[in-house]
Amino acid sequence: MAFDQASSKTLTERLKGPPAGQAEILFPRETRFKIHSIKQDGRNIHVLLSDIAANNAMNVDIKEMFFGGKL
Repeated sequence: MAFDQASSKTLTERLKGPPAGQAEILFPRETRFKIHSIKQDGRNIHVLLSDIAANNAMNVDIKEMFFGGKL
């Protein structure tokens, strides 16, 4: 008898789908970017961003990605 993975899930797991995960965007070190918007669409998050040339970043707060501190 084969193990049926679908039947081993709880009712909550079947209704809600898989547990939330995370995604990473990998940039080269010292890449500067601007986040234009962050929008939630159900269980998905859409982040719109663009890179910033170093000479165009004069009037922009540049923040460290992990803790959010200004650079």
